[in-house]
Amino acid sequence: MPIPLRTHLRFSCSALVAFALFAALLLVPQTAFAQTVLLPSAPASIVKVKASGATVDPRNVGTPDNIRGISLAECLDDDRYVIPLNLMGFTANMNLEVWAGPTGADCSDNAQRGNTSGSQTCWKVVSGNIAPTANLNVTVKMRDIIASPTTKNLNYVAQDDTVCGKIDYSVFSVYMLLTSGGATQGTPGKQDFQADTIGPDPVSNVHVEQGDTRLHVTWTALGSTTDEGGTTTGSTTTTATQVAIYYQEESSSTTAVDSGFSYTCKEAGAVDAGVDDSGDAQTTAVDGGCTAIPNETTSASGCTAPGFLSTGPDKTVSKLTVNANSSDTTIGGLTNGTSYAVAVVAQDVFLNPGKISALECQAPVKLNDFFATYLGDGGQAGGSCSLDMLGAPAGGASLAVIAFSSMLALARRRRQQHQSHRALPSEGQDQE
Repeated sequence: MPIPLRTHLRFSCSALVAFALFAALLLVPQTAFAQTVLLPSAPASIVKVKASGATVDPRNVGTPDNIRGISLAECLDDDRYVIPLNLMGFTANMNLEVWAGPTGADCSDNAQRGNTSGSQTCWKVVSGNIAPTANLNVTVKMRDIIASPTTKNLNYVAQDDTVCGKIDYSVFSVYMLLTSGGATQGTPGKQDFQADTIGPDPVSNVHVEQGDTRLHVTWTALGSTTDEGGTTTGSTTTTATQVAIYYQEESSSTTAVDSGFSYTCKEAGAVDAGVDDSGDAQTTAVDGGCTAIPNETTSASGCTAPGFLSTGPDKTVSKLTVNANSSDTTIGGLTNGTSYAVAVVAQDVFLNPGKISALECQAPVKLNDFFATYLGDGGQAGGSCSLDMLGAPAGGASLAVIAFSSMLALARRRRQQHQSHRALPSEGQDQE
């Protein structure tokens, strides 16, 4: 059946228009497409890795979009974030550069990256320029992100652990930029990171009391939102969220060790904490324990334990945690007569610690109850009543038992008197 002329002309015009549009697109230079850096599924797609390259779970701090966090431990460990990117519209003469800046900075602004007139607010966090591809991963060290170097320039400067322990709950932005001749091209990619490397206030008034195969540890409950940096905020993220109690058998040696130091809970690996005042290297291996910068304060009591190093409790030190509102806890399962060194520290949501308390040593003891004391003194009465009270002397329990026994004796005496009264003969009755 022949196609009507009108229909044939309509098809021809449509084909002509489509062809004209296709030809126009071919004639448009590639640079006309917007250069764009995308972060697909960020921040969930951003992976945390150790310096060794091992992948570990990232730290989310619960702020909007589960923003990735940076803690003191991660800074000291030289952990990194791997950021996946999708690049669009780039040309062969372009580079990918990665910069970081504080809240309020815009690293896509050429002036804020330029080393001119002191206007530079951003710093480079990846060495050199990266050749762009459609899909690539960028690895950024956490300590580089939070560095905030005083002297900034156009080149990347690797940071060491001296930048750690200085950031008080601050947001840093990382910019992934397509550049040509150093100037930003198109739309950059941006990712925020929440950093906090300063712990909460130290725990005060720590006391260790004796119990039977246990020690009772008390301290003043925390109630301040002030952290060690001296900044008071309304955010619970900078406030202590838990209290950690460390304990270990006391050393047989009387040599004193550093106490009152600052430390952090850490993952497995070697830690370089620099040198102390005497020039001694402060490097130690840790595994779920802590690392620290010593304050060179010696325990006044001479209480020591082998796992409490100047760099913090090592993996041999036992630990338990309670919530931040607590003011006491009990360490159980101990050996009577064996002295234990105990220290307490507050930690925030990043597991940044405040200053650890000075070591206090105490030994659990068997606490006798009233009847044990009574029998030991030669008493012959039977029975048993256990009032082995944690942290209380045996005399306190004995007083309670004596009071209760006195009440029973009084009740018994009254009942006997009442029965004797009923047994008396009535008036007129013969008495023998």
